[in-house]
Amino acid sequence: MSDDNQEALHAARESGYTAGRYFSDTQRLREVLRSLAGLAPDEDPLVKLGRAVAQRREIVAALREVCEAYGDNDWPDDAYLPDVIEKHLGQHLDEKAEEAEDG
Repeated sequence: MSDDNQEALHAARESGYTAGRYFSDTQRLREVLRSLAGLAPDEDPLVKLGRAVAQRREIVAALREVCEAYGDNDWPDDAYLPDVIEKHLGQHLDEKAEEAEDG
């Protein structure tokens, strides 16, 4: 076998090994995520994660509208949502309630 053929065979084996390793690692990652999330064996954690990300985007958009009307929007999109509700909405609502009681 010529050197070129040996190199091509070696490259093909390496490529196959890398693809197999990637598949194996991906399957292990799915199993770890499934276990951490308490999912059933037939539930795909990546699909669940995708849904959670989409849902968070919707929640942030809705919260931005409410904060625009009743609080402030001085927070990043990746902020911890309970903090956003407390600091950027709740405090403003509390202040407005106190003003209404005083006024």
